[in-house]
Amino acid sequence: MQIRDIAAILLVSAGLTGCTLDDEGAGDTIGDSALQRELAGPHDFDVQIDGGTYVRIVASGLWINDDGSSQSLELAVESGLVAMRASGDKLFLEELQLELGDLDVGKWGELTNLSLSLDAPVEATGRYDDSWAIASSELDLNLDWTLRLPSEQMIDLASQQLADLPFEVQIAIESDGSLSLTLELSESGALIELDDVVQVTGLSAELRAISN
Repeated sequence: MQIRDIAAILLVSAGLTGCTLDDEGAGDTIGDSALQRELAGPHDFDVQIDGGTYVRIVASGLWINDDGSSQSLELAVESGLVAMRASGDKLFLEELQLELGDLDVGKWGELTNLSLSLDAPVEATGRYDDSWAIASSELDLNLDWTLRLPSEQMIDLASQQLADLPFEVQIAIESDGSLSLTLELSESGALIELDDVVQVTGLSAELRAISN
């Protein structure tokens, strides 16, 4: 056998070995999708507030109605941030921060400095293709607030936790290459109970955000 024949065999063998390795790694897996690569590190989204974005609550108590009846209220979202990360077949909600508008509580004054923030990062199993993802789980939100009395005195109120709120998040790559996000929250039941002052028995929100 000539030296050039041996060299040719070695080259062919090397080429076949390379093909085998390429074939094993070929094809998009969940971790190889375009969206997955975009979300490999924490990715921030700005909540869109044009046209009105609200957190809707059902509340009762003396701050809401003197007769204690329930009322549906809308809290305007003035600004908001969502941070997401992906790994494997999971999405991680790393941060959620919403700054809300003031709420008039009649003769008691108004609730101000209202904000909702994620208590701790949340892991959610998701479904993906190359340009979209959807996942769901439960999260805990912390409510921070201040009561401004009619006299203008400010009273910082104790933070409240709204626990085990079901949520669903969808993320997509838009035609211009940007990322969009929709996060939906909805829960009913005893979420906040402060004696006869205020009780919150429902919360819902649909947040739309774009990558910043």
